[in-house]
Amino acid sequence: MTQIRFGHVLVKTLIGFLVLASVSACSKANDLPESSDLASVRANLAFTCAHAVDRLPATDSDVDALFRYGRYLQTRDGPKDFDEVARSRIAAAHGHYRANHNVQQLVSQGLASSSNAAHEAVEWASQLVDQGIPMGYYDIGYYLNSGFGLKQDKELALKYVRKAADLGNADAQYHVF
Repeated sequence: MTQIRFGHVLVKTLIGFLVLASVSACSKANDLPESSDLASVRANLAFTCAHAVDRLPATDSDVDALFRYGRYLQTRDGPKDFDEVARSRIAAAHGHYRANHNVQQLVSQGLASSSNAAHEAVEWASQLVDQGIPMGYYDIGYYLNSGFGLKQDKELALKYVRKAADLGNADAQYHVF
């Protein structure tokens, strides 16, 4: 009889702990961690309740048409002229976050011409961070980790990737875990 009560109390305690943990996981602040201690960043890896789509701005239909045309040029069959595809810079310059990310990829991979690819890619990613767009934090984290266009800083890179994960970026959530 005492074993049944002990088991019942144990189950109630575990359920209470899980409820408390799930509630506290949803209350993460949106700021980058202040601590420079990498161990403390890794120790606090739980994140929930965030979806990147909830943080993405609406796009202007004309600007979106420019982006979609660039994607059409990029994905159609046959030879590719990535400098033509990079006309998505126009859409990115008008705040289209997907065009921004696409231009970053084309430039950073050397597919589209740029006088300073690393600087341009970092500038585009910084614009996304300024807009609070999760993929921008992930991109800056990637550039910091690899030293592409920014001084390599793996600790700061982890903080940016963690911020992207907290904001709901699926790629960042995969890498943080």
